Amino acid sequence: MVYNRKTQLVKTAESKGCRIASGRDMLVGQGVKSFEHWFGIRPDTDVMRKAIE
Repeated sequence: MVYNRKTQLVKTAESKGCRIASGRDMLVGQGVKSFEHWFGIRPDTDVMRKAIE
């Protein structure tokens, strides 16, 4: 999983038409599920994305 940059492997896979999922998107998604579980409300994903930039 890659959070910050595209590795050569990711670039090659992308150039061959593979669907790429950002590690950051996965991190935010996991955080959303955890937050919902513990607090019972859905967090603002924009705030979460800005927090990891």
